[in-house]
Amino acid sequence: MKTVINYLKSQSGTAPSEIFGIDVAITTFLKAFFRYSRAAEFFFFPGSEESSEELKNIARSERIDFSRCALVPAGNPAYAMQDVDLVFRPDPNLGDHIWRRLQIPGQGYAISSIVHTMSGERINDVLMQYLISPTQAGDAIICPSRAIRDCIKSLWEIQNSYLEHRFRGHFTCPVDLPVIPLGIHTSKFHGITTQQHRAAQRAALRITDDEVVILYIGRLSYATKAHPIALLKAAELAAQRCAPKKVRLVMYGFFKPELMEPEFRDLAADICKTVHYDFILNNDPRFPDGLWACGDIFSSLIDNIQESFGFTPIEAMACGLPAVISDWDGYRDGVRDGVDGMLIPTLSIAPGNNMDVAQHYYNIRNYGDYLIRNNQTVAVDIDKAAEAFVALINDKDKRQQMGASGRKRASELYDWKTIIPAYEDLWEEQVRKRKSAHLSPPTPAQWPAAHPSYPDPSSMFASFPSGHLIGTDRLEILAKTHDIEIIAKHRMNMFGMDMLLPEQTMSNIMGALYHTTQQKLYPTMFEIQQGVGVTDTPRFNRTIAWFLKMGLLRIHRA
Repeated sequence: MKTVINYLKSQSGTAPSEIFGIDVAITTFLKAFFRYSRAAEFFFFPGSEESSEELKNIARSERIDFSRCALVPAGNPAYAMQDVDLVFRPDPNLGDHIWRRLQIPGQGYAISSIVHTMSGERINDVLMQYLISPTQAGDAIICPSRAIRDCIKSLWEIQNSYLEHRFRGHFTCPVDLPVIPLGIHTSKFHGITTQQHRAAQRAALRITDDEVVILYIGRLSYATKAHPIALLKAAELAAQRCAPKKVRLVMYGFFKPELMEPEFRDLAADICKTVHYDFILNNDPRFPDGLWACGDIFSSLIDNIQESFGFTPIEAMACGLPAVISDWDGYRDGVRDGVDGMLIPTLSIAPGNNMDVAQHYYNIRNYGDYLIRNNQTVAVDIDKAAEAFVALINDKDKRQQMGASGRKRASELYDWKTIIPAYEDLWEEQVRKRKSAHLSPPTPAQWPAAHPSYPDPSSMFASFPSGHLIGTDRLEILAKTHDIEIIAKHRMNMFGMDMLLPEQTMSNIMGALYHTTQQKLYPTMFEIQQGVGVTDTPRFNRTIAWFLKMGLLRIHRA
C-alpha cells in the first residue's frame, strides 16, 4: 500500500521555550513514524522547500537514510498521485487533496487526517469543508479522544442544520471518525526520572526529603490552558489538612503571554499561606530534562476548551506519577479514576446558554478573549481535588501503586510503538473500504470546475469573446517554417505548452493542413481531429486556438 504524508513545517515563529501542542504532536508523530512504521519506503508531499529540509532533519534524527524517502512532486495529480492509495496529513486541512482526487482516473486515494483541537473558527471552517467537499466512503478524520469525536459530530450537526434549512436538502458526511490517541516515547520519561534526577532536581529547589510535591507541567496561561485558582486553592486546603506534613506546589512551564506572570504570582501569594509554591520556567538551565523527577503527584485541573487530548497526564503516567486531573475532554480517556490517579468533577452551563459568547467572538475575533469567556463558566470541584491530594499525600503506598499502574498503562496503550501500527491498520482498512464501496460521482457529470473557487475559465468567462471555436470551422494554414521558428524562440509565446497536444501531434496537424491548403481545400476542425487520431478534444481545441493566436492558421466560417 502506498501512503503519502502531506507535511507542512510550522511557520508559527514561536520562541524555543513556547512549545505548543500541535507542533509537538506533528514532529513527534513523524519521528515515531520513521521509527515504527512497517513501510520500507516513505512517501511525502511537502508543502514547501522548508518542509522538505525539515523532513530531512527529522529523518536524520531517527537515523533514517533519506534515500528511503520519496518526495511526490506538486502539479498534475493524474500523473503524480495516480498510484497512491491513501493521503494522510497530521492536521485536518486536507481540502486540496479532496478536490485534487477528482482529477485522477478511477477511484483515486483515500483521505486521512487528524484533529488536534476543536476551539476556534479556523478548525470549524476546515471541518465545514468536509461536509461540502467531495468526501467519500473510506475517508477518515482521526480523533485523539472520544470528546473530540463527539465535538466534531456536534459541529457537523450545527452546520448541517443550516445547510438543510438554507437549501431544503439532506446533508450527510461519509467521513469516519475513528478514535486513536496521540502517542509518546515512554522510554524517554523512564530515562529522565531516575533517583539521580530526582535527588538533583529536589536539591536545586531545596525540597526536603519529607516534602510531598504536587507538580504541574504545562503552559502557564489562564486564557489558553487553565485558570490556576482551583489548583492553588486545592493545594492550600490539602496542605492545611495534612499539617504538619510539608506540601509543595511546583508549577513548571512558560507564561503566555508574559504579562500573565505577575497575575499568577499575585494570586498564588494571596491563596497559598500554608503550601509552599514555586514557579519554574521551562528554559531554566538547571533543569535540562525538565522537572518530572522531582514530583510525587501530578496535577492539571484543566478548564479550557482548547484542550483536546492532554499529553501531560500521559507523560505523568509514563513517569510513574499518580495523576489528579480534571474530568474534562480527552483527559478522562487516559487516567482511570481510582486506578492511575483521580478524576476531579467539572461543571459548566447547559447547552444553549452561551450564544452571547459566540456572537461576541464573531464580532471581536479575539481568540484568547473567547477562551477566557468560556473557561470563566467552567468550575472544577476544589473540595474533591483537595480530598484527592490529602489521600495521596498521606499514603505513599497508594501513590506508588497508582504510579506503577499508570506507567504500565502508558507503555501498553500510549507508546508510539503501539500507536503507529494502529494508524497503519486504520489506513489499510480505509483503502479496503474505499475499494469495496460503490462510490457515486461526488460532483455533477461534466461539472466545469476543479473546485468551486477554481472553475473552468472557458465556462466562467464564456461571454467575454465574440465567439467560440466549433467543430465545423474550416482551417487554413498560413505559416511557413520560418514563421514557426520565430514564434518558438520567444518565451512569451510558449507558456502553457503542457496544456496543448504533444509536439509531434502538432506537427502532424500542421502537415495535414499544409497538404489541404495547397489544394485550396479547408477541412473542418472535426475532420482534422479525426484524421490525426486525437481523442482529447479539449486539448485539441486549445492547440487550434493557440495556432490561431500565433497567426499560424486562419478560420473559414460559413
